[in-house]
Amino acid sequence: MCRSSPCCDLGCDLGCDLALDWPLVGPCDLERVVNLTTKTGARAGQPDFASFDLADWLVWFDAQADQQHKERLIYDERLLSGAEAKVLGRSIAQFQLGEVSDGAYLVKAMTSWAMRNGQDDLVTLAHKLVREARHHAFLLAEFMKHHDLPQARAHPLDAGFRIIRRLGRVETMLSTLMVAELIATHYYQCLGHSTRSTMLKRISAELLEDEKAHIYLYRRLLADLRGERGRFHNLVIKGIEHCVFLTALVAVWPFHHKVYRRAGTGLSTYWHVYWARFRETIKDPQSDQEGRLEAVFAQAKEVDLI
Repeated sequence: MCRSSPCCDLGCDLGCDLALDWPLVGPCDLERVVNLTTKTGARAGQPDFASFDLADWLVWFDAQADQQHKERLIYDERLLSGAEAKVLGRSIAQFQLGEVSDGAYLVKAMTSWAMRNGQDDLVTLAHKLVREARHHAFLLAEFMKHHDLPQARAHPLDAGFRIIRRLGRVETMLSTLMVAELIATHYYQCLGHSTRSTMLKRISAELLEDEKAHIYLYRRLLADLRGERGRFHNLVIKGIEHCVFLTALVAVWPFHHKVYRRAGTGLSTYWHVYWARFRETIKDPQSDQEGRLEAVFAQAKEVDLI
């Protein structure tokens, strides 16, 4: 029985699939979107995020939004077993809570930055990021509703991330968001491997790809900000990034270790995978000409959709 939310505006049909093989091309700017993809190698035809400028990101988000309106969710699968629901339910609820936000602080911070350098598109970009986060929250909420999993209203981990984001200037906010996206990448990989639910596997795969894209975006924005700051200021921000990252690693494991362990990720692998990704993420994007960040992401096994 379909349990779609009354607020669902995607026109979900019973038994339909969640399309993951969306074409990147949307009606917004066909020629430009095609030119944003890589031409050769293992990722031929995929977005070349490392080379995106601000205008490219706006086109990409518009293409994403256009395809999201065509999504369909699977509602005819069996409910999770009691054991699986017990292990995954609370963890998913906490990550879903992290996706829920009105984005007011992000929009305010990006507006302040835009006023300083005259780039009004930064404000538009902030709204598009918020829109995509809400879409992620919607997908997870629909899965939880179908499987009778309770949603979380508050959690200390989510509250901590929100407080840190709001403490400093735009650099602190973007750094914290980048760390959160980084944590989400391996989590969604493990979540997809830890369930038999086709619906959850496909949602995890979609969110994984989106979070990876956002990391490229935040890395580019932070690099642009550092170009406007002095050396000492940038060293302070780098230190904050490391502190936030290490704090997040320590804090996430106790709440979500069962999901990681179900996917075969123990504590040692957990630290190794995240540290390797963080080390490449914080490097200057201009130095990543050989795609080392993408190579690090590819080291961990992708979500199995079969």
